[in-house]
Amino acid sequence: MKPKWYKKISTWLTILVVILVVPLIILFGTIMVKTFLYPDLIPDFMGYKPMIVLSDSMSEIRAGDLAIVKMVDTTTLKTDDIIAFRNSDDTATLHRIVSIVNDEDTLKYVTKGDNNNSIDALKVEEKQIEGIYLYKIDNLGNVLMFLQKPTVLILICTIIIVVGGGLTIMFSRKSDKQ
Repeated sequence: MKPKWYKKISTWLTILVVILVVPLIILFGTIMVKTFLYPDLIPDFMGYKPMIVLSDSMSEIRAGDLAIVKMVDTTTLKTDDIIAFRNSDDTATLHRIVSIVNDEDTLKYVTKGDNNNSIDALKVEEKQIEGIYLYKIDNLGNVLMFLQKPTVLILICTIIIVVGGGLTIMFSRKSDKQ
């Protein structure tokens, strides 16, 4: 029979794992489903969009960071806000608004990367805006890009299966002895 403390610890560990793992499964599941349903859009979770930064054009955001962007009403944007927007080649860019102009009765945003020498060639239209930059998680983008590699996914699945199977066998043998 297992000691009383062992049962308490295993119960608390189970609760902790469920509290941590279930929200992550919901978060990543939602993002994965939206990625497959809407392949031309950046997936969001409750209005928040994770974006892996691929360049060092901004001073406070580095390549390999995971930037979190929130969808907003574009009329609330102001100079010095950092926004994510779609370029003419349909890639997402994170740059600072340097000015806002009224061009033919529509707002357009002049943007620039902090580390770039000149402003962006094209003005950003409201329909191109993905959201406003909120914060970043250092280097998490690099980790996520690494985890997307097929060989890494296969290795992780194999480890989970082997460890899970080993634990199942170990605990079933202990319960058989009792």
